Amino acid sequence: MKQQRSLKGICLAAGFGTRLQPLTNNRPKAEIPVLNVPSIYYALHKLLEVGITEVGINTHFLAERVKQLVKAAPFEGLNTTISHEPNIMGSGGAYIGLQKWRGESDILVYNPDIISDLDLDSFIDDFYREQKLVSLAVLEPRPYLTPSVHLRDNRVTHIGKPTDDTEPSHCGTGAFLLSNEFFKYLDFNGPSNLSNAINKALNNHEYVGWFLHSGYWQDIGNGANSLFQTNADLLTNSALFESLNCKTLLKKCDVEYQIIQSKESTRFVNSQVILHPESNFSGVNLFFDSLRNDNICHYQNCLLGGDPDLSLHAPYKNKIILDYDKLSFTIT
Repeated sequence: MKQQRSLKGICLAAGFGTRLQPLTNNRPKAEIPVLNVPSIYYALHKLLEVGITEVGINTHFLAERVKQLVKAAPFEGLNTTISHEPNIMGSGGAYIGLQKWRGESDILVYNPDIISDLDLDSFIDDFYREQKLVSLAVLEPRPYLTPSVHLRDNRVTHIGKPTDDTEPSHCGTGAFLLSNEFFKYLDFNGPSNLSNAINKALNNHEYVGWFLHSGYWQDIGNGANSLFQTNADLLTNSALFESLNCKTLLKKCDVEYQIIQSKESTRFVNSQVILHPESNFSGVNLFFDSLRNDNICHYQNCLLGGDPDLSLHAPYKNKIILDYDKLSFTIT
């Protein structure tokens, strides 16, 4: 068995959050809330749960917002290192600014827009037991995802478009383990693509393996539907809420809330939210921040947050409003 070395974590937070626009026009994707907790906190919390205390984070878009968000993270024992990219460096170039910090450590990458009950302990154990150069956590094909990880037996054969119709294709989860030896395949001269580096290693007959995740997985960066669905799933699925240790995370983040259930609806309400007592609700609704609405409204499948001046008009159906400038997104 390969001896386990120092293992550090990396969260990639430089992106523009294009698929979530306009919600991400003025806030980084890492700040988008899941049960009123910034999504990157779920990733940091998950890394800490498996004993990873050293975490590197790359930034580009709204970098100062991400930096302040990380600085305010309410986690004891967490040590973060920020690498700012004046020019975005891509999925491979992200490691250039973190190379000195990494030293000779292996790396667990966990993207901050992923909400999942992926078993990181088993993922890590498998990586070291099988002595893999790289290990990718993968999903069975899903209708709304493009398969890009091609497998044969216990190995990855290719990343990207199909090269052989007989190869089964799986989807990446945004979580992967990189050994220290892998980094010789990365291009440190400028922007680059991580998949190209992995394919280069495969061409050199290196062992790139996979780890199948069959549990819960959502990428909130996929758009408004995924963001709403993730919030709704955590709110309505008590087993999932418990497996992701949401109660502890919300407490750490000082989120005071009520979960109110009835035959017609389930809703999550922050302690500062004020709604007209005669308002009615159906489906799943979440109310964040200091939201206030003195009008009688009907709310159906909404995720709403803002300052006390945010004006809502009845009825409100299939809507996300998060920004203080009243940018909204319609759920389809």
